Amino acid sequence: MNWNLSTRAKIALDQLPLDERKRAERFIASLGAALRLSDLGDKIYKLYSDRGEQLFVGRIGVRYRAVLRCNGQFIDILEIIDHDRLERTYRIGGIR
Repeated sequence: MNWNLSTRAKIALDQLPLDERKRAERFIASLGAALRLSDLGDKIYKLYSDRGEQLFVGRIGVRYRAVLRCNGQFIDILEIIDHDRLERTYRIGGIR
C-alpha cells in the first residue's frame, strides 16, 4: 500500500525516543508491504468517526499508536500519539 506521513506525524516521529522511533519506522514499513490493512492482523483496529471517514488505529508498541485514514489503496498517517492521549482525544477505551 502507498502511504503518506502528515506534518503532524513527522513531528511526532522526530520527537519519539530512539527505540520507539525504530518501532514506528518498522510499523510504517509494514504498512507499505501490506496489500490491505487486514494483513496486519491485530495491530490495526477501526476507530469510530462521525464524519464518515475510514479511520483506523495502528498499534506501534506498548505506548504509542498511529491514527490512519484509509482511501482505497492509499493510507494517510495522520498522527502518532501516546495511548493515553488517544483515549482522551478520540474518546475510546471506556465510558465517557
